[in-house]
Amino acid sequence: MNLDLKLPCLPVPSLNEAVLRRSLSALGKIKEQNERRWGGGGSPAFDNRKEKIRKRLQGAVNPAQELQKIQATEVGWQRLLLSLYVESHGQDWLPPFDEGLAAQILGNDGAQWNASRRRQVTQLFFERFDSLPALSFIASALRAAYSSPGSPSGGSTALWASTCSTIFQLDGPKGVASAVKSGETLAQLMERHGIPNTGRYSEKLRQIYLLESIQRCALGAEPEALAEIEKEKTQPAIDSLPLGAAALRILVTRVEGEEHRKWPEGWRKWLSRLGCDPRIGRHTAEGAKWWGWATASQWNLAVQGIIGLSLKFFFDFLDGTVSAHQWEERRQFLETCFEAGKIVDARLVLNAQCMQRLPVKMRDKWNTANLSSTTEDTCIIALRCTDDIYVLEGTHSYGLRAFHRSFPVQGFWERTRQQYGDAELRISPNRCPVFVRHNGNWVRNFLNELRSAFHVEWSPRRR
Repeated sequence: MNLDLKLPCLPVPSLNEAVLRRSLSALGKIKEQNERRWGGGGSPAFDNRKEKIRKRLQGAVNPAQELQKIQATEVGWQRLLLSLYVESHGQDWLPPFDEGLAAQILGNDGAQWNASRRRQVTQLFFERFDSLPALSFIASALRAAYSSPGSPSGGSTALWASTCSTIFQLDGPKGVASAVKSGETLAQLMERHGIPNTGRYSEKLRQIYLLESIQRCALGAEPEALAEIEKEKTQPAIDSLPLGAAALRILVTRVEGEEHRKWPEGWRKWLSRLGCDPRIGRHTAEGAKWWGWATASQWNLAVQGIIGLSLKFFFDFLDGTVSAHQWEERRQFLETCFEAGKIVDARLVLNAQCMQRLPVKMRDKWNTANLSSTTEDTCIIALRCTDDIYVLEGTHSYGLRAFHRSFPVQGFWERTRQQYGDAELRISPNRCPVFVRHNGNWVRNFLNELRSAFHVEWSPRRR
């Protein structure tokens, strides 16, 4: 009997890419576990020795001298100390991790590190980042470690190896943030670069990502980043500035360069929310904290933004208190003065009812004062202008008043008081150098009065 023992061709095996990816990831984790074990970390003997060194340093009068003794007597002190620095989060019982100590512990060539050493230094870099005196040394060594042959091929370590020239830099967070893709969230950006969720590096990256959101948004847009920055505005950020001050610098610089110094309406309210009212000045402690970075021109631009916000609120209060025609003329007059650069400070004096309508953040001495003994129809805006001119304008039948070189209410612009009676600001026409009622061509009459009474020439045209 003849047997046919010929076998048919077997199909070429094919493996799903997803299955391979999961397997490689599992192998990577096993490898990391073995590296931790082989590196000496985590064993009871290693942990006991490390704890003894920790107690010696914590109990030392001079930790630096104690460290010298440890270096002279402890075998393998480099691995023990590095593990303590990784875990310490910067406690002061450990001597500073400066370049001298870093070179003693790590050597001068990161390319010679084993996987365990590379992992520990990476953790130290992400955890402590800008608080490390040896940051430049460590960053350079990590770039060499991840650029060397045999760099890891899976997990986060593979991501770090592929982008080490960007991540491991003194300004690494800025480099990572600049690589953000359109519509990419911070979480997605961090995942793409393998950045841990905790530590100083991720904190700096988050700050820069928020600031970049303001830098890249449409002029006048209000991204969620503004509210996030407001919550953390006092946190140290870039260039020794608080986060809020760094955001203010972006807003002012953009208005200065992109909008010909004209503030978008949506950005004005953020000037005090991200820092403080610029009218407080740059020479006080509070003013210097938020506005110390600004040039005189930039500071004046910020003040103009706040004044524009005050004028907008005044327009809202004025609306409906006088006839539509008169209201339009008053609004145009104040806008013309503002856009011509004539107004250098403004303060609303509001009756109790109107004050309640004002946002709480505007109810401070720089923006407002209370007007007492008055009607529900009356609100007043006081303007300090160029050429030593002071103007009082009000709602309803309040006449336009102007003064030269001195304001009739002492301490008003120094904000020494928060409440004024109606009679204090409703200066009698007999005591006003310039008093104009809102009748006929009152704007031209007002400009003529400035010319004749004060020898000051104001143009009725906007710049």
